[in-house]
Amino acid sequence: MSWSFSAIVCAPLLEEVICRGIILQKWAMKWGIKAGIFTSSLLFALYHFRFDIVYLFIAGTIYCVLYFKTGNLILPILCHSLHNTIVTIFMIGRYYSSSNVDFVSVNDYRVSMEPLLGQKAVVAAISFAVIMFFLYRNFPKQDDILPYYRNSK
Repeated sequence: MSWSFSAIVCAPLLEEVICRGIILQKWAMKWGIKAGIFTSSLLFALYHFRFDIVYLFIAGTIYCVLYFKTGNLILPILCHSLHNTIVTIFMIGRYYSSSNVDFVSVNDYRVSMEPLLGQKAVVAAISFAVIMFFLYRNFPKQDDILPYYRNSK
């Protein structure tokens, strides 16, 4: 239970304040907005120590764009929390629905996943297109004012 609270409340708050509120601001001032977004999103992906680095990098980039678009950290924190809530629900569901079998062969896994591959490919393609469209339409320009300075006026 404490792990869920930490993943849903504490982690998004802490990670967004550090990655977007501090690191993005500092690196964007030093290297420019695009480089700041790229490097802070890459750091966000790498420090999770997971294999889905590309996915985490895209999520970090989306949170950066939301931060620039809104000028505050509330929406990136809420989106990050929603994302972690969904992942936590699926992990809990997978835990309770799994059998007590510790080992699943590669062949059994492949056979169980084959019927879903087409659906997953379609969902992935549509999701990728929507995300790229969102980033294209909302990505900050190089001469945009950093949210910290925009809010201090």
